[in-house]
Amino acid sequence: MKTFPQNLDPSSKEKNKPKWWQQRSFRLSILTLILICLIGIYVWKQFNLHSNTSNTQKNNQILNFDQYLDNLVNKLHQNPGPNATTAPLISTPSPTPTPKPLPHGIQIYNFSHGKNVQGPKPLQVTIDPIDPKLNTYQRFSVKIKHSQPVTSAQIILITDNYSQTIPLSLKSGTNLDGIWTAKYKITHNYNYHYQIKMIFSDSQTQFKGALTFR
Repeated sequence: MKTFPQNLDPSSKEKNKPKWWQQRSFRLSILTLILICLIGIYVWKQFNLHSNTSNTQKNNQILNFDQYLDNLVNKLHQNPGPNATTAPLISTPSPTPTPKPLPHGIQIYNFSHGKNVQGPKPLQVTIDPIDPKLNTYQRFSVKIKHSQPVTSAQIILITDNYSQTIPLSLKSGTNLDGIWTAKYKITHNYNYHYQIKMIFSDSQTQFKGALTFR
């Protein structure tokens, strides 16, 4: 039978032994793990900060490069070189309206007037032709009957981009009852605007009227 020295009871020795979570090595391991986690968090934050900074710098560089290109283009546009040529601007075409149809050949227009109409009054107008081709001639004649001698007779031909005043001359009859005419060349298009204004005068009064075809 084995005997134990006095005061060396094995059960009391086991009771005095520290638990595993109270051991120094375990505490050091926990502290080391916490330190590693803190270092990892710090490195991760630094990496993200660096990435954001790099992206911002890249974006700034792109913006600066775009601004540089814009400035360069503006300078070239404002100060082209001696051999530079300017290209014409291309505008978006708009739909072209269809011209209003016209009758063909000689057209005769008869007039009637109220009592309040002043000046030499036209009774009949003849236009030959109403639809002349470009660089061909048109004839205008008007029969005027008035109580006072007609002193002046003229028309104003208005086309798309042109206006022309044309004097009339007495062809037949008298300046109290006669036919006034003019022959003139059509040199401009009249696809959208086509009007003949009439101005007939005596010594005191004047008649103004218009024939609008387009």
